[in-house]
Amino acid sequence: MTDSTAVPPADDESGAKPAGPPADAAAQVSLRALRTALLHQHKILITHDRQQYENVFGPVPTGRFVQVLTEDPWFRWLDPLSRLIVALDEWFEQSPPLAEPGRDLVETAVGLFQGEASKEFGERYRLALQHAPDAVLGHSEVIAALRAAK
Repeated sequence: MTDSTAVPPADDESGAKPAGPPADAAAQVSLRALRTALLHQHKILITHDRQQYENVFGPVPTGRFVQVLTEDPWFRWLDPLSRLIVALDEWFEQSPPLAEPGRDLVETAVGLFQGEASKEFGERYRLALQHAPDAVLGHSEVIAALRAAK
């Protein structure tokens, strides 16, 4: 007679069962392309915002700028984008990356770039699109990557 309360064997060394099926290769490729587009847009937005910041407060030496970027409230509007990029990095570090969390990250990105973002992000992002031609090009890359990832 078998014990019906026995726990089935775990699928990994930690004893935890995976939280769903792994992402397929196509999903991983599309999320990597999304990450690349987001990083590119993030860099463009930081460059644009740095120029605006320096117009108001004067030049900031490169070594000091990292501190300004991470600590000054001027740049806080970029936090949702920064967190999304970090979340993608963490997703890729999973072994294997799981499908459902990957889809959730795509939906988070859709919300961020298609109007469901925080009010501050949305307003500042639209201003950047109006004043920085590179941001418009970067935005088109992000949207293309989102379409491919859906």
